[in-house]
Amino acid sequence: MISPRTLAGFLVVGLSLFFCACGATADKTPAPGEALPLSIDSVSTHRVGENLVRIIQHNMELLPALEVDLLSTPNVKRLDHLIIDAITVNGEKLFFSKAEGVFIEEMSKTKTGMEFVLEYYFPEKEGGDSARIKCVIKVKDQKLGIPSCN
Repeated sequence: MISPRTLAGFLVVGLSLFFCACGATADKTPAPGEALPLSIDSVSTHRVGENLVRIIQHNMELLPALEVDLLSTPNVKRLDHLIIDAITVNGEKLFFSKAEGVFIEEMSKTKTGMEFVLEYYFPEKEGGDSARIKCVIKVKDQKLGIPSCN
């Protein structure tokens, strides 16, 4: 008969090996003990059609960007990746890094993709006003579209 202490030891070693193996094979998953980047504010996942869309919101003061991943199911694999660090509105490119501030106000899914609303604060030298901008990212043929904003 195995003592409870020995059984607990086997369980700890087995779980440690399991988590180490999972961390080593996952796509850019931090290994056990590694920290996530400090710039990440939140991560959300939404089902769009047969795929998943993962949104990684960064703290705009640390890393002015929004990341979007398109993931397949049931065998999770990254199909497409998009880093949004600027948007185009009425032909004008607005860079997040040049703004006085950019804040993601809303995030929601649609039947064909994702929608987000951000508050963009223009640089002081351009008047310092702000604008509420709505953007849509469509998912089509297992690809992420470029954000369409107005």
